[in-house]
Amino acid sequence: MKFCAVIRLIAFLVLATYLAGTTPAWARLINGGTADTPLAEVGGDCDGTLYAATTVETWANLTGSFTDVGGWNAIRFGNDHAAHLNLDCNIGAGDAYAYGGIHFGYNGNVDGSTFTVNGGTIYADRLFVGGSASTTATGKVTVVITGGTIDTQYGVQLGVGANSTFDVTQTGGTVSWKANGVTVGVAGSGIYTISGGELITTDDGTGAMMISAGSTFHVDGAKAKIFVLNKFRLVGTAIFTVHPDGVSPLEVGGLNDSEQGGEIKMALAPGFTPKQGALYTLIDTDHTPFHLDALPITLSPENAGTWEFAVKEGDYTVLQARYLLPEPATMAMLGLGMLGLMARRRRS
Repeated sequence: MKFCAVIRLIAFLVLATYLAGTTPAWARLINGGTADTPLAEVGGDCDGTLYAATTVETWANLTGSFTDVGGWNAIRFGNDHAAHLNLDCNIGAGDAYAYGGIHFGYNGNVDGSTFTVNGGTIYADRLFVGGSASTTATGKVTVVITGGTIDTQYGVQLGVGANSTFDVTQTGGTVSWKANGVTVGVAGSGIYTISGGELITTDDGTGAMMISAGSTFHVDGAKAKIFVLNKFRLVGTAIFTVHPDGVSPLEVGGLNDSEQGGEIKMALAPGFTPKQGALYTLIDTDHTPFHLDALPITLSPENAGTWEFAVKEGDYTVLQARYLLPEPATMAMLGLGMLGLMARRRRS
């Protein structure tokens, strides 16, 4: 009996250590470096966990393959200190997902943390930005995804801590999930901008996409793919910036009208003006019809007189935006026409 009691006590102490956000002795640690001279960290066996910035603000470039990251909350980047990491590496392997997830800004004051994913594959239970399920992070965390893959089992949670903010920019690469989906603003707030790459449900998975109040999802141009197998919930703001080649639509399984109430804002790439009446697909659902007289989503007041919502002809499951203003050339011709009319009136 005494032996069993000792085993239970050891198990409790280990769990308490993890939940408190402290660092176990067997973790692979990355601490130090400077902005001008970042640490060069090459992969290897992490003996269960991989931590960065546990004692000081840290700058590091990660390459190679980091294996054996199966511990609870296995990957913690930013523990009471800001972390600045460039990831061009593999973390985990195949179905060996990091249990408890990868954290960009795990605990405490991580303000100013920056993470750039350039290549490789990260296999994680979840991706957390600005906190975790059991800790609270404060401050702003910036994430830039230019390449590689973040492959999660149970989705992406941004702005987990109420006092955390985030700025995620994806220009390439793939962020995927098999269940639960993506929450843009759990308790904190921020913006996710995607102009390239993929943000997708994989392997016939499940999960919704939620844009919370106070947070923004920005689709910039037509080179990204956004695919959500289940529901799309817009309570915050979605921005669609149209380029000469258009804008990428949200391909979603459907809408949950009771969880909408958000706003769509239309914008144009610098120097570009669409033709009058041009239509752009914004949301393409699998089965949810749109009714313009009862839309659960509103158009930004900033777009009044410039844009209007439309439903695709012959397909009521597709929401579009129509540009209303004439092109500058047409406006100029109209202006010349008016001048000519005024001149004729003066002569008469």
